[in-house]
Formats: sequence, structure tokens, C-alpha cells
Amino acid sequence: MRARGVLVLALAGAIMAGCITARSAPDRAFVDGDLAFAARDYPTAASAYERGLAANPAAPGSDGVRYRLALAYLLPESPVQDSARAKRLLGELANGNAVTPYRDASAFLLGLQDALTAADSAADTCSTELARLEADARTSDGNIKLRDEALQRQRAALAELQAQVHRLQDELQQLKNIDLRRRQPAPPR
Repeated sequence: MRARGVLVLALAGAIMAGCITARSAPDRAFVDGDLAFAARDYPTAASAYERGLAANPAAPGSDGVRYRLALAYLLPESPVQDSARAKRLLGELANGNAVTPYRDASAFLLGLQDALTAADSAADTCSTELARLEADARTSDGNIKLRDEALQRQRAALAELQAQVHRLQDELQQLKNIDLRRRQPAPPR
């Protein structure tokens, strides 16, 4: 953080002292963009870079400007985050015909962005599946509760039936006892 502050102050001082002269509007826009980018003022940096590239898309150092502009659009903490614009700019640098020191870094960032998109998609799929499983679990919990209640009712009905069978067995035994008492003894032979 301190190094960035020193960089911003050094750039500002060099510009004020006349060591760095911005001779054209694109050059001034690029310098303004670099100062804002170093200060993490991504909206101002993006605006300045876009202005400079619109004025002279083939200006010397424009590949570095495109790379920093892509970063301003790509960084998660950037208020002007726009991954589609960032991917377009990085794609131009990674797949363009011009030789640039930003080709490999741009290709790497594109790969990371694609991996991030795939991971986001997988996370969305997992989230959807988790929501479905939670709904199924709630349904299953409800079904288990209903089955438990039905089982309790069946147990109560079974206990009632067993009590009735026991009463009927007692009554049958009493009838047998009465019948045995009524029977006449058989005549002796």
C-alpha cells in the first residue's frame, strides 16, 4: 500500500516537474489513467484509458493500457467491474497478431476467468441440487411423521383388538365353565 502511494506521488511529481511530458490527448489520458489505477480509483482509470484508446487505439504502450483497463474491469473490488469487457480486452491481447509482453498474462487471466465461470456454474448447480435435496428431506420428514402417526394409530387399534380378544377369551372360558357345571353326570354302568 505504501509502495503504491510512493508510486503515485513519484508519477505526479515527475509530471509536475516536466520530466514526463504528455504531448497528446491520448498520452495525457493514459497518464491520468495510470495515476488513477495506481490509486485504485478504477472508475477514473477506466474512463481515462477508454478516452485515450478512443483518441488513438494504436498509440505506443496501448497494449499495456488495454491490459490495465481489462484489470480495472476484472478486479472484484472495482466498482466498474464488467467481466465481458475484460474478457474482450484480454482476448485481443492474448489472441491478437501484435507481439506484446501482455500476451501470456492475458491468456492466463482468460483461463482463470473461464475457470471462475465454470466454478460459478458448478456452484449454482450444487446450490440448486442442495435446495432440491432439502425440499426432499422436508417432504421425507413430513412423510415419516405421517407414517409414525399412522403406526401409533395402528398400535392403539391393535391394543384395543387384543383387549377385545382377551375379553372374548374370558367370556368363552366363563361359558365353558357354566356349560361344564350344567352337564349332568353320566349314569353309572
